[in-house]
Amino acid sequence: MNAKLGEPTAAEIEAFYLGRKERFNDPFEKVQSEARSALKEARLEQRRQAFFDGLRADAKVTIRLQPPGTELPPDPSRLLGNAAAPVTIIEFGDFQCPFCQRVQTTLKELLSKYAGKVRLGFRDFPLRDIHPNAQSAAEASRCAAQQDRFWEYQDLLFANQNKLDRAGLLEQSRALKLDDSKFQTCLAEGKSRPKIEEDLKEGLRAGVSGTPGFFINGIFLSGALPASAFEQIVDQELAAKAP
Repeated sequence: MNAKLGEPTAAEIEAFYLGRKERFNDPFEKVQSEARSALKEARLEQRRQAFFDGLRADAKVTIRLQPPGTELPPDPSRLLGNAAAPVTIIEFGDFQCPFCQRVQTTLKELLSKYAGKVRLGFRDFPLRDIHPNAQSAAEASRCAAQQDRFWEYQDLLFANQNKLDRAGLLEQSRALKLDDSKFQTCLAEGKSRPKIEEDLKEGLRAGVSGTPGFFINGIFLSGALPASAFEQIVDQELAAKAP
């Protein structure tokens, strides 16, 4: 499949960049190589998925075994969607991770497509060795959660990954008009650090080794995969829970 993929043209790379301009946060000239790699990766994943889907359809495969699951409760303060939804997606994420940023559009599409049937939870998994601002961003997101604005704040963090230092974290807080005094006090006290550590350890115990990592009703899925990879598991879970 790699051999048949071919190299994307300059026009295709630029079109790919323009469609995701807000995620790159830099001029095209500066991230052209990154955009080329991301486009090739997306095309390869689509080709692989189409190939596997074709094999499964031709062979009329039916999977009756249920994949192993891991019981992971969501954090109620960072839970989006219908509280009674039969399917829960829990993301272990890092606010400085470019792949976590990339998958946010897919997650929003899933919540829209399966409205009322899927809810989304977030757990912290800061990769501190390679992302120096991930820990402080995680702490700031929990400060926003204390003011019931976690999801709006996380959207701003992912949209502004070049502004995750303290000044940038305060800038995003003020953009949402959060209580500035409470937010800064929360950041200074650092009371959320033990909870972030708990998320990190629980993710490691469950098998997460990088970000993003997902559990769909306890079924593990790793990486910024296309919507079809999520939909396959969601559809299976909905079918299993159907009366």
